[in-house]
Amino acid sequence: MYLTCLPISRSIRENPAEVPRENVILFDEAQRAWDSTQVARFTKKSLRNSEPELFLEIMGRVPNWSVIIAVVGSGQEINRGEAGLGEWGDAILKSETKWIVRASPRVLPGNPDIPSQPLFGHVDSLLDFTQDTRLHLEMNVKSPRAEALNQWVDALIDLRLSDARNLFETIDEFPLVLTRELDNAKQWLRDRTDEDHRCGLVANASAKRLRAWGIDTNSLRKDSAWADWFLKPRGDVRSSNQLEIAATNFDCQGLELDWVGMCWGNDLVFDDIQSNWDTRLFRGTSWVRASEDPRKFMLNSYRFLLTRARRGMVIWVPKADGCDTTLNPAHFDATADLLREAGLSLID
Repeated sequence: MYLTCLPISRSIRENPAEVPRENVILFDEAQRAWDSTQVARFTKKSLRNSEPELFLEIMGRVPNWSVIIAVVGSGQEINRGEAGLGEWGDAILKSETKWIVRASPRVLPGNPDIPSQPLFGHVDSLLDFTQDTRLHLEMNVKSPRAEALNQWVDALIDLRLSDARNLFETIDEFPLVLTRELDNAKQWLRDRTDEDHRCGLVANASAKRLRAWGIDTNSLRKDSAWADWFLKPRGDVRSSNQLEIAATNFDCQGLELDWVGMCWGNDLVFDDIQSNWDTRLFRGTSWVRASEDPRKFMLNSYRFLLTRARRGMVIWVPKADGCDTTLNPAHFDATADLLREAGLSLID
């Protein structure tokens, strides 16, 4: 038996006669598997099936038996073409191979904890499917000090503010505060980070105008800079501990820090007139409103970034002076007020 957690090679994907040597594959972040459109775009149309369809077809070639372990994170589809959990369900139902499916009840319709879509809209009577509660990870292993943090983040992003306030009261071993001053955020992080722990700044990739405050979100895209950011010790200018370069939602996938400074941009601001999030993309010299899919990805990106800390987090919402038309002070102020309504205390 062979076990792998690496991508299946291109030769196996594109050669129907080739049989993989692996019996078991592990697909981490399975909700981010590509749909058929993104696969076709990436392969220049040489492949036209979704990633779930491709994996099921490839592993269906293995004689005797094979297993696909799909590890799913709730609400973490953050980029174009990431199809969500439902794509796996569709692929299973269309597969020529008869698969035995085991899944947590939490990925089925009617459960509030499921991602943006359930595994199956309905369970086909011919499908060998069993619900197993053991397949849901109840304990937050990333941040055991704040089991309610993810629930608080979901309530905040979903604008269930009453729920957010109540959940915030249960987060007692995970410092979570708000500031309007970047220097205060950095000092808060330095005061709490000892030699054995790491701190760092994170920001959404589309928060382009944080550049006005010197927040660099592009450096980690060069070569192996992200590895230096996560691994270099305090005092090394490449280290996250320097609090100079912010990791984006694409840089820190599957990774966390002990102490996080979340830099809130004006790509996602609260519209207190509409009582809803205003999601925007920076194009040229101005902001444009995001359409439905980019809006979903942006909300999920902030949901993701707000759960990168193991021990504590400070959220920095900038103050704007109104001199720059791309930085409306009212947008930042309304967002900061919303966070305070969700339970956060201002440390300024």
